[in-house]
Amino acid sequence: MKHAGEFLKPKNLGLVVGMAALYFLGAKLGLSLAFINASVSPVWPATGIAIALVLWFGYRALPGVLIGALIANYTLTNVSLLTALGISVGNSLEAFTAVYLLQRTVRQRNPFHRAIDVLKFVAYAAILSTAIAATIGNITLCLSGNEEWVAFGRLWFTWWLGDAVGALVVAPLIVSWLDKSFDRWQGLRLFEALLLLVLVSVLAATIYTNLILATNSLRLWGHIAIPLLLWAAFRFGARGVSTAIASFSAIAIWGTIHNTGPFASSSSHEGLLYLQAYIADLAVTTLALAAIVTERRQAQKNLSGGLSVTRILAESPALADALPRIIQRICTTFGWKVGAMWRLNPETNRLLCLKVWPSQGERSEFERSCYEIQFEKGIGLPGRVWKHLKPAWIPDATKDDNFPRAAQAAAEDLHAAFAFPILSGEKLLGVMEFFSPEIREFDDAMLSTFTGIGSQIGQFIERKQAEEQQRMLLNELNHRVKNTLTTVQAIAAQTLRTARDLTSAREALDRRIYSMAQAHDLLTARAWTGRRSWPTWARQIARISGGTL
Repeated sequence: MKHAGEFLKPKNLGLVVGMAALYFLGAKLGLSLAFINASVSPVWPATGIAIALVLWFGYRALPGVLIGALIANYTLTNVSLLTALGISVGNSLEAFTAVYLLQRTVRQRNPFHRAIDVLKFVAYAAILSTAIAATIGNITLCLSGNEEWVAFGRLWFTWWLGDAVGALVVAPLIVSWLDKSFDRWQGLRLFEALLLLVLVSVLAATIYTNLILATNSLRLWGHIAIPLLLWAAFRFGARGVSTAIASFSAIAIWGTIHNTGPFASSSSHEGLLYLQAYIADLAVTTLALAAIVTERRQAQKNLSGGLSVTRILAESPALADALPRIIQRICTTFGWKVGAMWRLNPETNRLLCLKVWPSQGERSEFERSCYEIQFEKGIGLPGRVWKHLKPAWIPDATKDDNFPRAAQAAAEDLHAAFAFPILSGEKLLGVMEFFSPEIREFDDAMLSTFTGIGSQIGQFIERKQAEEQQRMLLNELNHRVKNTLTTVQAIAAQTLRTARDLTSAREALDRRIYSMAQAHDLLTARAWTGRRSWPTWARQIARISGGTL
């Protein structure tokens, strides 16, 4: 009943309706290009829509895939309701399988940040899951009598290729634009992106249509697009590549079905098959390259952040001087809005907040709550890090059950949070935590970087504590030496005033200094027993004073 109530919430119902509408539109576009069977098309963008939105919003969007596919297959083709339902189940299983496998093997919602994750997307979403939909759909068509079994192989390959290319072209486009962790394009960078898109579109129109260049000869220039796609990969990552590929693909499809371009032939179906295979090749290659570039850029950022923290620690005389600069540098380098430092109080055995950056003063309820609250082991994000002595990441702290400051964070639009321990060996010295206004997915590389940064800060604190202890020891030693010299000076002066000659003065001074040394030894002896030592004290004082007591 609880899950039913969650599903019936307006936002979830809206998500299902929106998913169904988008899938229907994608299916309508695909079915308009079905030439060998009304239900089988070599172009199927609906697959990419379904995989992307279910991957991003979760399985609560999956009913929308079933509804949209059922309406599209029943109203736009000549199959029965039962046949349409069977095809729709295959479409839903396709999206479910792809998302399930990706979530089990890829730790981020966006699988286009790392090359290995791109290959997993290709394997699970573009190859395996689409084979499920093609198999179920074609079996359903043959069993219902809408197609002959002898055509099963040809229909299966067409269905599978259309779904696979839809996943490779449309899913990266949607996911990369939904992901807010990418750099925003502004100024000259935005102009460069628009220029690149225009050039790709003009090139595609030149190769695949007669809009710019009218000729009857074959235009085997498809490879000319590769430099532009490499430009997109190196400069704009997966978002730039997916946008360029989508534009290129749309224009190429339009030109091919109008019998122009290098893939034009007597059969529009055959031409689209060849074109889709070519688009798939471009998409896989450039998405993998974009991921490699993104990984390298992220590695450089992590290295730069670590080196900058090292430089700050080397330049700072004390933790109080280094702390604000470290938090600020981490926030600006890695894109976090707020940072806080927690220090373990050995007296209360709790974590208390030392510094929040940037300070908002009394206007910030979140900052005030940080200074007021103290965390025990295992409680809150700092306490969680303390318990496991490992970095921790919360994609959305406002929805975390073990985050006492959730209300204050939500009020100031803080969502993603991560923290890392400051260690000296296995000893916890403190915790640093950071917050972002965006929901950010787990980042292994970043956590590894901050594990090293935490060790550096821990060593810095230990070194400064050792230096402070050394300074106090030197001050104490200096104080004791001065006191001892003052005492010796006073004894020497008293001895010289009462001595008859230099020899007697020397002997008296030796006795008094020796007696003072014995008194010191008595004071520092472990076995000193207080009043029982009074006779010894009396003898030593008498020897120092030169008389009797």
